[in-house]
Amino acid sequence: MQTIVQVITTSQVSLRDKVVKDEQRLKGFGLEVEREIKSGRANGWAKLKSNRRLPGALNLSWDAPTKTLVGRIVNRGSGRPDGLVGSFCSYLLSRFRGKITVIQIFQT
Repeated sequence: MQTIVQVITTSQVSLRDKVVKDEQRLKGFGLEVEREIKSGRANGWAKLKSNRRLPGALNLSWDAPTKTLVGRIVNRGSGRPDGLVGSFCSYLLSRFRGKITVIQIFQT
C-alpha cells in the first residue's frame, strides 16, 4: 500500500532540495536522508527513512510548475505509515509553515 503526502507551497525554490539540505533538523524529527539523485536539478528525487526504526521509506519529488512537493510512502507487508507521515508533517509544519498552502494525505 502507498500513502501520498502532497504539499502545495508558495516557494519558488525546490522544497525537496531544502528538505535534503536540512539534515540536522530532520534528525530531530526522527528522519534521515537515505539517498538522493540529481540534487538541484529537475526530475531529481530523494529518499528519507526513519532513524527511529519506523517501517517504510518516503520518496520525495518536486514539481516546479505547480510548486508541489510529493512524498510517496511505501510500506511492505502490514507496515503502518502513520509514524512516518506524522514525523514528516511535523517537520514540514515546524520548518516551512509560512510557505505551505495545503497538505493532503491519501492512500492508493
